[in-house]
Amino acid sequence: MVKAGNHPILACSTVISMQKFAKYFSWFVILLYFVLGVYILVSPRFQYLSKEIKIIFAVFLFLYGGFRLARLWTKNREQNEE
Repeated sequence: MVKAGNHPILACSTVISMQKFAKYFSWFVILLYFVLGVYILVSPRFQYLSKEIKIIFAVFLFLYGGFRLARLWTKNREQNEE
């Protein structure tokens, strides 16, 4: 009986599926940052915060989402060049 950890084809398949999961999870997190920024700006749930604080926090989320997007884009471009 062959264990999955010792079989090279199964190990390669597992690495590829984990890389795919990480890629999709990264896209999900980036989208989440942008959606959360919009939610903070327009949601009545945060009425107790001043408008300036909501804008500052939303801008921070947009910038960090953009930073994550740029990192993911450059990482994918470097992998495609190899």
